[in-house]
Amino acid sequence: MIDVKKAVSFSMQAIHDFYEGQELTDLALEEVEKTDDEWLITLGFLVPNKNPVKHNVFSMAVAAANERQYIRKYKIFSVDAESGKILYMKIREL
Repeated sequence: MIDVKKAVSFSMQAIHDFYEGQELTDLALEEVEKTDDEWLITLGFLVPNKNPVKHNVFSMAVAAANERQYIRKYKIFSVDAESGKILYMKIREL
């Protein structure tokens, strides 16, 4: 059986493999959960916002705070608790 550190390490390696050639800004461990047979590892990272808010009085304040240039994405990795094999990756909705 693999421990949580190995499960996180396998997930970090997998996200770099899946997004090869792309910069993963502010990549961070967000959540860890253990079930009977798997580790669920949630990783978060920033991506450029392709649909920024149009500039009006409110959005100019937001843009000034640099909150709309990037958005945070979350991915859940299922890691087999015995082998450490990545079983799946899916979008983590908030």
